[in-house]
Amino acid sequence: VPSGIVREGVACFIGNGVVLDAHHLLSEIRTLEAGGIKVRDRLRVSPGCPLILGYHAALDRAREAAKAACDKIGTTGKGIGPTYEDKVARRALRVYDLFDRERFAAKLKANLEYHNFVLTQHLGAEPVERRRVDPRELREVEERPRAVRRARRRRRRERGAQVLAELAERALEGDGARRVRERDALEEEAHREEVREARRQ
Repeated sequence: VPSGIVREGVACFIGNGVVLDAHHLLSEIRTLEAGGIKVRDRLRVSPGCPLILGYHAALDRAREAAKAACDKIGTTGKGIGPTYEDKVARRALRVYDLFDRERFAAKLKANLEYHNFVLTQHLGAEPVERRRVDPRELREVEERPRAVRRARRRRRRERGAQVLAELAERALEGDGARRVRERDALEEEAHREEVREARRQ
């Protein structure tokens, strides 16, 4: 959850450049709300966020285990790297897939088959069962219509609201934040085109 959530009146957005672990996100939300911080009213998640699933963490750990001691990178084993790989390869499950049951099931099946083949045949690891990789509970966070979210962001920009972009190791304001927004807009349009293409097929 973005750190700005602890400040009253601040709206927080998780953009589509972030890979998202639904279970960890919901756990953080519940912990914050138990402490009296309102989260769901002020947190919005981009539908284009790729989802970190059980097979990503399994791949992360199996790859690290297979390396010689001098080659290990000290990965957290949370599946972040493999999720970005799926994003680049255009096979990632994204938040918007959670709202199309048939599309979600088809993509999950294909991804499980692919990643389990790598796990068992290449890395000598155990396969991942489907029950470990179902993040549909994230729908309770991302239920507001997308058009409403876009309209709210547009109104904030028109009012000259300050925007702080929080990244993994740095923060951007002013022109830096604008460039991040422009990049996210391009990525979101690419995601929409991917969905349109899939529907045409």
